[in-house]
Amino acid sequence: LLNLNRNFRDSGIQLEQMTIALTRFADEGESAKTVMSEIVDLSKLPMVDLQSAMRSFVALRSTRMEAEDTSAVIEQFSVALASVGASSEDLNGVTRALTQIMAKGKVYAEEIYQIAERLPQTRAVMQDAFGTANTEELAKEGITAYQFINEITRGLQAINKDSSGLMDTT
Repeated sequence: LLNLNRNFRDSGIQLEQMTIALTRFADEGESAKTVMSEIVDLSKLPMVDLQSAMRSFVALRSTRMEAEDTSAVIEQFSVALASVGASSEDLNGVTRALTQIMAKGKVYAEEIYQIAERLPQTRAVMQDAFGTANTEELAKEGITAYQFINEITRGLQAINKDSSGLMDTT
């Protein structure tokens, strides 16, 4: 009974934290309720439960990524990860690497390694999008973190659509 009480209390604390985060990251004119609805929709994707959708959304939004872009990133990366048999922990790891890229403002090899070990097609998508999978070359070309993530997300979307016989990514 004591553990049950503790679990309810912890759940209440987590719910309060989520509410605060949603209110903070809701776009102007958009309520926390609307954002929560979007997160619930994301939680229906492969390997994404409500808690990981919330965690990923808040982490990426905290880097000033737009809500629409954040949803697209979570959707395309989760579908791509599912296509290679990855786990929800892999999505958390990719989200952490993407958040680090956004926070640094540049693409570094360390984060690409973190993503590529979970999502093998990462370097091929980089090659298609930028003509290179070398982070030093990306830096020389002036590719920003935001440009990098958007292009990789578009590349994954194209791959995901090609294999949409298994999953619907629309």
